[in-house]
Amino acid sequence: MTILRQMPTLHLRGSLVNQTMKNLTPKEKETVEQLLIKITKHPNLTPHRNEFAKTLSHTIRGDYNDNLKAADQEFQISIFRGIVELLYHRKYSYKCNSCQSSTYITQRGKPTPINRQTDHCPNCNKIEVENTGDTDWKIGEFVDRDEFQASYANFTDLDKSPKSKSPILVIPGEKKYSDPQKILGDDIQLQRFFKEFIWNYHRQILNENKRKKHKQKPTEIKGPADLVIIEEIIATIEKLKIEYLFDNTPIKGWYVITMPILKSPPEFSISLQEMIGKSKNLNIETKITNSQISIRSTINAPIIKAIISKPEYVKFQDNNVSDDDGNTDAVNQISHALIGGVTMYPEHHVTVIDGQDQLNEVRKSLPIGNCQKVFDIYSQKGEIYYKFSLPKAPKDSINENEPYGYGDGEPKISHIAKFLDIQPRAVKKYRETIKLVMMAFGFTPDQ
Repeated sequence: MTILRQMPTLHLRGSLVNQTMKNLTPKEKETVEQLLIKITKHPNLTPHRNEFAKTLSHTIRGDYNDNLKAADQEFQISIFRGIVELLYHRKYSYKCNSCQSSTYITQRGKPTPINRQTDHCPNCNKIEVENTGDTDWKIGEFVDRDEFQASYANFTDLDKSPKSKSPILVIPGEKKYSDPQKILGDDIQLQRFFKEFIWNYHRQILNENKRKKHKQKPTEIKGPADLVIIEEIIATIEKLKIEYLFDNTPIKGWYVITMPILKSPPEFSISLQEMIGKSKNLNIETKITNSQISIRSTINAPIIKAIISKPEYVKFQDNNVSDDDGNTDAVNQISHALIGGVTMYPEHHVTVIDGQDQLNEVRKSLPIGNCQKVFDIYSQKGEIYYKFSLPKAPKDSINENEPYGYGDGEPKISHIAKFLDIQPRAVKKYRETIKLVMMAFGFTPDQ
């Protein structure tokens, strides 16, 4: 039986792709390829490489589940992007050769810098003639875009049509990283740098492969308690418009919902607590981490009823996505599965929620001292976390002066207590304080 697969289009946007990658010299490409082989095999990135492939196989599934090499190719793309950013990427500014402007007025009447090389100038609407064809224009002449487009109506199959190019001049600035060797030569800095690219690209893959929905109507559902509770959780997630992924196949006996729990609103935290209490009363086992809600698949679960808002999904037969501004390079790969026979629709845009400012305010509101240090360790920021996350000491290590930490995995209360030289109950107390402050700022702390 033939396995049906989707061919999604992942859009790599921005000047990193459209300027820096596009203009790499053969020698620079060779350098990137050599580093790509070295960094993808780096032992500090091996846990991330394995987790990257595993989460794609558990969420999007498809070829990622059938053949982990497909997910590994995505992993290498993320590393490739990081290498180019580190070695060659620059800050760019843009200026129109026609009107000499570097800004334009938005539809809301606000002046905004030109931030990309579009096919026409957003300020004067001019294009630059690259090939005159059978017209009276001259090469290098600036013509109104609407006039240029309208000229095509007068051509026959025997006429040569003109061609245009962007009038926007790209002005390279300083490199983003003046000394890449400080990162490439330090295993810890290398791990931290490329970890950001790995998981940001992972987030893009998830965001660009979702289904569109419409019409939400109340529906009564009836079935095993574990499945009904899952439907209730998902209905709440969708009602609050939280990003998530779920596959209806148990993974080692657990149904897994992947979502950013720490960034979900307080309303979700309250609803989740109610549903977790309901599952306990029905003897349905659950687990919650920073990014996953897991519900145990229970064979003898009781049959219950519930009323939820059930969305209907729009069926897309064609997943070709175009970007009219011409500022997008696409990577096509046979990767993702259909869900219930419905093509997962690749979104045009990736929504990135930056909570760093809010997290900084949370930290300022915490008691000075060990409470802020505990927060730094859990949020993986600052000098304290750097020392805490140093590699673990080898079992046969006898050098007590060598700096060792507890690794960059999920922090354990006992490790934090030992590191800060305090009691484990003090760590728990600080965790509760952090939870209360985070909820005040609209975060949902780890349950």
